[in-house]
Amino acid sequence: MADTTTATLRKTINTTLRSHLMSYLPASSTSDPSHLNKDLNPTALRHISPSSFLLALGAPSDLTITPIDYIAQFGKELAPSKVKSVDYISDVVIDTEGLFAAARSGYTNKFTDNGEEVQLEFAWFFEITEDGRKITKVREFVDADVAGRYQRRAAEILKGLGKE
Repeated sequence: MADTTTATLRKTINTTLRSHLMSYLPASSTSDPSHLNKDLNPTALRHISPSSFLLALGAPSDLTITPIDYIAQFGKELAPSKVKSVDYISDVVIDTEGLFAAARSGYTNKFTDNGEEVQLEFAWFFEITEDGRKITKVREFVDADVAGRYQRRAAEILKGLGKE
């Protein structure tokens, strides 16, 4: 049986993980992408995978994104689409000794021009602070096929709005 300290840390990490994954909904509904950083350490870097997805978008395969740059990018994406729902958070794994957490999540996004809905799936890997309250590193695996089509469609809409 886990001791009280370990159980408390596990609960705190779980709360932080779920809060971060749910933050896409208020960031979208309020058009305030700063919600995406409330559970991140200010120096946390985000790594997007797989590298083939990044290369297909014309980005470097080892791209890392700061919290400030990520919310700027997400803010641009609010014009072509909104997060309609967080469909699931599942397969949560928490390592209190290694200060690590992982999960899968699914979101439904809705394009603003025609109402088309797209289901996006992610696998997440987080490094966490010792108290479990902040994320220090994010590794985000995207469904490269669907996310690639989503990104291309969003870029088309942005171009049409003159916001490329």
